[in-house]
Amino acid sequence: MRISAGRVARATFGVFGSTSAWVGELSDTAATLARPLPLVRRINFVQLHGGAGASAIAGHVASTLARRRAGMVLGVNASAGPIHLLWHAGLAGDAEQLEAARRAEARTAEDARAGLPTTRTGLIGLDLTREVAAPGAVSDLVWADRVGPIARFYDVICTDWGVRDPRVDLRRVVETGHVLCLVTRADRHAAEEAAGLIPAVRAVDERVRVVLVLADVNGAVRDRASASPRALRRLLDVDVHLVPYQPRRAAARPVGSDRLPARHRRNLLRLTALLMTDDRPHREPVASPTPAPAEPTGPAADDTEWTWGATA
Repeated sequence: MRISAGRVARATFGVFGSTSAWVGELSDTAATLARPLPLVRRINFVQLHGGAGASAIAGHVASTLARRRAGMVLGVNASAGPIHLLWHAGLAGDAEQLEAARRAEARTAEDARAGLPTTRTGLIGLDLTREVAAPGAVSDLVWADRVGPIARFYDVICTDWGVRDPRVDLRRVVETGHVLCLVTRADRHAAEEAAGLIPAVRAVDERVRVVLVLADVNGAVRDRASASPRALRRLLDVDVHLVPYQPRRAAARPVGSDRLPARHRRNLLRLTALLMTDDRPHREPVASPTPAPAEPTGPAADDTEWTWGATA
């Protein structure tokens, strides 16, 4: 069988052209992740319902930033479940936390990380559920009390807020960060519910940047019942990122990024860069916010072709 020179040339260009493009993108992404910040960046990860994989995504993002940045990166667990950001980052549930009093009066970076466990990637972990008497999700006031005194010593703070009810405390969660990573399933119903909250988030503080992450939990994102990231990006004017289904993330033990397929690692690396790309001004860290008024109880008003929005 004879193969024409044209077919060989096209195949060669397809292989090496795509490799060259990825190398260039990787270089740009690395620069974005390592770029110095004028102020601490606070990234909040929230999901409206369980099972969307927000904690796994938060753990990967926080670990990636800790590995690639020169400054300290703090991972905070404020969720109610046993499987959270720190678990996915490799910190067991019994990881010891000491010297809380020293951190409360922090004057140096050493004080700010005193007594906190560190993962092999360099991520420093603070589990707020170990610092409160009652089990369950942690409030924004606890976050401000424990994280506020040490926030200024960190480059980036990633907080896993777990599942939050938009009618109860989502507003107060929004006020603690610069970037809100709202994670939901990729099916149309879940995506529409999350999309409906974006105007309310902007009403709380228009400077908060929103990134909508669609998790293809069922592995059927191309079904007609799935939301269209491209359409959501156009209609909502927010960055939308689709994370493909990865069954290894559902393992009984934490799965390191080195055990994930290359396609999945590339996808999450792009998301990390997206969260570190800023098109809205920062706010100064607040050590102790004024308690918010009671919320109403009624209803609230991979690969490149799967990623839309700014990338670097």
